[in-house]
Amino acid sequence: MDQVIDQGVTLKDIIKRYPMLHAPLANAARALRRWRAKSRGAGLVAAYLAVHPTRRINIGCGGYGHDGWLNCDRDPLHDDYVYLDASRPLPFPDSCADMIFTEHMIEHLELGDAQRFLAECARILKPGGTIRVATPDLDRFLGLFKAKDPLGQAYETWLSDSYFPEIPYRSEAMVLNNMLSNFGHRFVFDEHTLRLALEAAGLTAVRRCPVGKSDHPDLRGLERHALSIGDDMNEFETMVVEAGKPAGVVEAGKPAGVVEAGKPGS
Repeated sequence: MDQVIDQGVTLKDIIKRYPMLHAPLANAARALRRWRAKSRGAGLVAAYLAVHPTRRINIGCGGYGHDGWLNCDRDPLHDDYVYLDASRPLPFPDSCADMIFTEHMIEHLELGDAQRFLAECARILKPGGTIRVATPDLDRFLGLFKAKDPLGQAYETWLSDSYFPEIPYRSEAMVLNNMLSNFGHRFVFDEHTLRLALEAAGLTAVRRCPVGKSDHPDLRGLERHALSIGDDMNEFETMVVEAGKPAGVVEAGKPAGVVEAGKPGS
């Protein structure tokens, strides 16, 4: 730096003066948050499981944790959030969770990792437990190439204006490519493939639900993606699917109804 930083200048002032520092400092702050979260993760998990008879796990919560849930994310934003990399084995004991919720996270995994993630969710769910998955719906984007209803037209206009403001035209291909290649997305599911993936993980009773609605009271009103893009745009792009772990299905060698208090998965 060719200038002396005056005493009392804030970090924001420094970044404004030296914008090239923004990315390195942001990456360093993220790495520090993850390191701190990893160091306290096992304790947070054990404390939550010890005091909550109904265990609800929110995986990929971002900045939208839910009260009474164990909120987990790869980039935890709060001290009571658990660090969790969904491409790795989940740090929970077998058959410990009554409910799992994941919103706009699974599309950030390669398909193989997504399949392993769902198998891990099946492992940690109690028999009779439920997983609720909210994710972009590939069918909605492919449907734009066939016919557009008013909501689809509005979505195409909104997305084009938001992400391609310098382009003087709009097209379905712009919408599809943005969803497939932007935001760190790795595999965007259609409903058919997501059903196959859930069933391959050993989950059953797969059903589609409207955003924010469920037959289970604890799974209603959980979605928060609309806070980022608006209710109408979220209604267009998001599908919500629930599935259950069959009652009586437990891991090999464990009688039904018995949950071990052993070590979480590595």
